[in-house]
Amino acid sequence: MEKSKIWDLFDEFFDGKTFNFYNSSNVNYKSSEEDNNYILRLSVPGVKKENLKVKTDGENLIVKYEKPEKILSFGFDINSFEKKWVLPNNVENKKISSKYQDGVLIITIPKKEESIIEIVVE
Repeated sequence: MEKSKIWDLFDEFFDGKTFNFYNSSNVNYKSSEEDNNYILRLSVPGVKKENLKVKTDGENLIVKYEKPEKILSFGFDINSFEKKWVLPNNVENKKISSKYQDGVLIITIPKKEESIIEIVVE
C-alpha cells in the first residue's frame, strides 16, 4: 500500500484529525537568572529551528512551534505548541535573543541596566 493511502486510512479512522499528545503543558523548560540576563531553556528535540517562532508583544514572551506537515504522533514527536510567559518590568524587550542547539531552545532576556547615580553630599 502506498504511504499516502496509509495516511488516508488513518485520517478516515480518526475523522481527519491526527493525535497530538505533545501540547504546551508538556514542553519542559527551565528558567534561571544571571547578573545581567534571565535565561529560559526549552527542551524541544527533533524540531526544525525554522518552524520555531519567538516573539514578544511588550508584556509577554511567546514561543510557538507548528509542524508544517501532517504527522500522526505517538508521544515522541512534537506537532505544535505555544507557551507564553509574562515578562518582568526590568527587561530589554528589543534585545531578547534566541538560539536553538542540540534540541534546546535557549532564550536570553537581558535586564535593563540600572541607572544608579551616586550623588555627592556637600
